[in-house]
Amino acid sequence: MAINAGMSWRSHAFLIVCLVPLAHLATARERQIIPPVLPDVFRGNNLARHGRADPTEKIFNVLDFGAVADGKKDSAIYFIRTWIAACRGTHTGKSRVVIPEGTFKAGPVIFQGPCTCAKPIIVEIKGTVLGANDLSLYEEPYWILFEKVDGVIVTGKGTLNGQGSSVWKNVESCSGSDCSPLPSVGIVENSKHC
Repeated sequence: MAINAGMSWRSHAFLIVCLVPLAHLATARERQIIPPVLPDVFRGNNLARHGRADPTEKIFNVLDFGAVADGKKDSAIYFIRTWIAACRGTHTGKSRVVIPEGTFKAGPVIFQGPCTCAKPIIVEIKGTVLGANDLSLYEEPYWILFEKVDGVIVTGKGTLNGQGSSVWKNVESCSGSDCSPLPSVGIVENSKHC
């Protein structure tokens, strides 16, 4: 930056006072950026405890309700049947829906309440859940929806794979009002304590 020689000393002083606080920006790339300190909202909570079944919980495994871990057959209806049994079935104690290891394909799924089981109801994902890549299956813009559920915990080391790369081609070639939005995952509506 050039400073005009015809400027008064007050103008120079003003520029220096204004520009010195900005000097640190020039070397920001050379320094390590430290993220701001945020409050620990989980302080005191043992988040790992949800990954282990409580001996008082009843386990509802999606395989027992007909889901197939082949990555091809749509298991959405079997996920829903498992949820209904865990959430609103005859069991009133603690419930855990388990999606075990393996690859499950599932189109749109609504996990709907209210639940009659004890809170919280836990959904544990151990395997991989593949979203359906046929966008015509999605009447609404969601893939997985928790609706009217009071107290749900989603946990596990599994994967939710919406197969975005396989459906992006549909969006890229789409134009006008006939385009559907890509479905979202993990939407929670009219629910509490999630």
